[in-house]
Amino acid sequence: MDGDEIGGVVALSTHMRNKFLNETDLDLFFPFETAIADPFLVSRLSRYAKKIQKKGLIGLINSAGILVWIHTLRATMNPDLRMKAREMWGELSRGFPYVEEGARLLEEMTGETLDLRGAGTYPDGFTPQPK
Repeated sequence: MDGDEIGGVVALSTHMRNKFLNETDLDLFFPFETAIADPFLVSRLSRYAKKIQKKGLIGLINSAGILVWIHTLRATMNPDLRMKAREMWGELSRGFPYVEEGARLLEEMTGETLDLRGAGTYPDGFTPQPK
């Protein structure tokens, strides 16, 4: 994906994080604390992603934002996955400059206004390693 396409994924994952924060007071930008607070969160998010994927294109789009967090949370529980999750966030960071543009396109497609608070930042413990 190009950076501008990744910007949409970053916008969506940020929006899903903010929806989750508003609904639960658990902040996915602090994934280690969140995983401790709710050890079954990965399972619940996975079930939710599968459920909304059945709603067609909009569900598939929204599930992409959830999958970013599922992979991040899995990496908090499995040290073998942490480098891969940091690499994922490194790839996502290519979209940081394009978040606003990505959000605008998604809003046009879905009709939903995206909450971008915190967009363009890494979750605690998942800043990519310098190459």
